[in-house]
Amino acid sequence: MSAAPHPFARAPAIAVAAVGAAELATLLALCREHALRGGALPHEDAALALREALLDPPRRAWAWLARLDAAAVGYACATPGLALPRGGYCFRVDALYARPGPHAPAIEAALRGQVRAMAARLGCTALRWHDAAYEEPPRREAG
Repeated sequence: MSAAPHPFARAPAIAVAAVGAAELATLLALCREHALRGGALPHEDAALALREALLDPPRRAWAWLARLDAAAVGYACATPGLALPRGGYCFRVDALYARPGPHAPAIEAALRGQVRAMAARLGCTALRWHDAAYEEPPRREAG
């Protein structure tokens, strides 16, 4: 039986902010942690791909870090695309990760809030959540 939180207990101080150049190393560390928890190995070009997509024009991705009392504990990354067949643009959440623990649901909720806010600012008509279970490597056509 779990005890109810004390009525005067301090709520966790979760802060979410966009990733800039100074936070890339922290984002990469969380990406590696996320990949390893899922039994995958991070791609060797992850740092270059993230830097290009997040920082080089034209911008192709957005990412946020969640911090709990100043410690990085989660991230989200999303990319815009077409919302077919309906039309317009969608914002696809490629990854959302919160370090396991008692605050994980609150961390995930804070990250989802940032994703939804950016989708609205970009004028997206749909929000899509990526499922890594359906990923497969590209195939080369014979010929």
